[in-house]
Amino acid sequence: MITACEHAGVRLGGIFQNRYHPAARTVHEAAVSGRFGDLAAVSVSVPWWRPDEYYRDAWQGTQALDGGGALINQSIHGVDMAQWLAGAALDVVPEENPVAEVFAYTDTLGHDGPEIEVEDTAVLSLRYRDGTLGHVLATTSMYPGLEKRIRIGGRDGSAEIVADEHGEWQFRDEQGNTTGTPASSPSAADRSEYGRNVEAFLDAVESDEPYELDGYEARKAVAIVRAAYESAEVGRPIVPN
Repeated sequence: MITACEHAGVRLGGIFQNRYHPAARTVHEAAVSGRFGDLAAVSVSVPWWRPDEYYRDAWQGTQALDGGGALINQSIHGVDMAQWLAGAALDVVPEENPVAEVFAYTDTLGHDGPEIEVEDTAVLSLRYRDGTLGHVLATTSMYPGLEKRIRIGGRDGSAEIVADEHGEWQFRDEQGNTTGTPASSPSAADRSEYGRNVEAFLDAVESDEPYELDGYEARKAVAIVRAAYESAEVGRPIVPN
């Protein structure tokens, strides 16, 4: 798709709307400015639940139409957030995936029967390019479901974003806000991040400026997920590419 768009002279953009939540933007800015210091861990947990009916007579849970389960469907936005925040804090060039290596286990543990052909539970170990470690928990098998959490931390501070809407952080260097809550969306029902994502793309097209979620950037999360599925199949770490 990236190659086809380049050959046709067509702009290609991704949708990872979670990046456009105010809380996410605030934590990303802190990572860019180096407030976390040398990173130790960047992780995401998506401990959700889907009933059997969700997969019954539907495209969800099929290999042909879904391409995977809890990891590619429910959790890819969390994977993108983890690599995006890590990349902001690490000394990597924009074209590089911040994740250097993935080791994964996947299984179907919370659903029985023929309704689901793919995993409902996945655990990934991540090693980022500077040696920072992380993990991804991706499930639709944990009744009744818990909030998604993204964590980033190092020698000088840590932050947590809960359900994409709000979070907590604490820094060694106060800078006027050593402890507190990153800016958050007005409510969990606020879906304006989708509009902000599309608006950013349209602005880039109109101005002919680079778009931060171009095909190469959007593909990073996909590459991590693909590496995870390969790792789970062959039983060894895989480099995302």
